[in-house]
Amino acid sequence: MTTANGPGAAVRGRRSRPAMSIGLLAATAWVAVVSLLRGMGAMPGTMGLGFVAFEGIWMLTALLRWGGLVPRGSAFATGVG
Repeated sequence: MTTANGPGAAVRGRRSRPAMSIGLLAATAWVAVVSLLRGMGAMPGTMGLGFVAFEGIWMLTALLRWGGLVPRGSAFATGVG
């Protein structure tokens, strides 16, 4: 019989904190992207944004990708996947 408070419980808790942090960043990035893009129509080039704002959108997009990579990376690192 295994319990939730076994010897591996502390290790699992430490591993989940970075994943939760990245997940929170990804959720925040989604909120920011949706709020920025809500008023935009179909625009060419940089979508009517200046260089800094356009690069900011790309950085937020990269953060959104991290949210999906962390669970797979964790599974790969532990040998599960």
